[in-house]
Amino acid sequence: MHAQPTAGFLRRALLGFSVLGLTVFSASATPDSLLTVLSRSGPRMLKAEWEVQRLAAADTFHQVLRAYTDANGSWDRLREAVPNLSILPSDDGKVALLTYVVPRTGGTYNHFGLLRAQTERGTWKTNWLTDSWSKLGTVEYARATSNSWPGTLAYRLVTVRQRSKTHYLVLGFRPLDGRVHQKVIDVLTIDRNGDPRFGGAFFDVKKFNGQSYRKKPYRLVLRYSASVTASVRWDAPNKRVVVEHCAPRGGEAADGAPDFGSFGPDLTYDVLVFKNGKWTLQENVDLRSPVRPTRSIREPQDGLRSDPSQP
Repeated sequence: MHAQPTAGFLRRALLGFSVLGLTVFSASATPDSLLTVLSRSGPRMLKAEWEVQRLAAADTFHQVLRAYTDANGSWDRLREAVPNLSILPSDDGKVALLTYVVPRTGGTYNHFGLLRAQTERGTWKTNWLTDSWSKLGTVEYARATSNSWPGTLAYRLVTVRQRSKTHYLVLGFRPLDGRVHQKVIDVLTIDRNGDPRFGGAFFDVKKFNGQSYRKKPYRLVLRYSASVTASVRWDAPNKRVVVEHCAPRGGEAADGAPDFGSFGPDLTYDVLVFKNGKWTLQENVDLRSPVRPTRSIREPQDGLRSDPSQP
């Protein structure tokens, strides 16, 4: 077993990251120099042995990422330098959503996000996203801002246009605890000042994942056993979200509520389609007709792959 780091070691580690952070914010800082720091601190905040090292690396990463973004650094170069950072630019060129996680002792994660969006005037605004999942109550009914973000590691951003209005469908992954994982289907809108709103009255869904909604939800959450995988993916040719249907394998909990730790795929599929301004659910859909879905990007679990093109 490895020895715990000494107090002196921790002070030196934290000081090293502080000095590094100050160095890159000198007047001569360039996107290249910022990228160098990100390439070092990014992987470290995911893989460093001790939690204090990961958190120190994350502190540096937060500051430098904002500077790199404001300097209009290349997304492609950033993605190559930091494979554990999810970078999702929208196909209309008006939004970029960046999300990442820091593993904590005990198997939990801190979720972080940054959103860069175009204002009505054509300028750009950057917002930090503050994870507030545990404070939102029933997350399906919560509308949120940058200060109350239901944090996920986002793996798909889809631009959806309806007449003169645009919203963005966000697919993300978030572990709930050691027994339950979650896939989140959220909606992002941007106001005239470039500020984000998460969730909204876009879902015409009455039942989903073993739950009946008392009112229309602002987002959907697929919960299932952490011992299995369940996919939620965007089927681009058919412009729909394909959801691997999950059902309980061991009945319900004692209070009658779903025991999501027993939920797993049952080999059927549901789809969400956008019609008349709403995302509606179609259950038990035969994916073989009329067009087979394309191979999808496998969503990340504990981190991101270095090659996002792999299925």
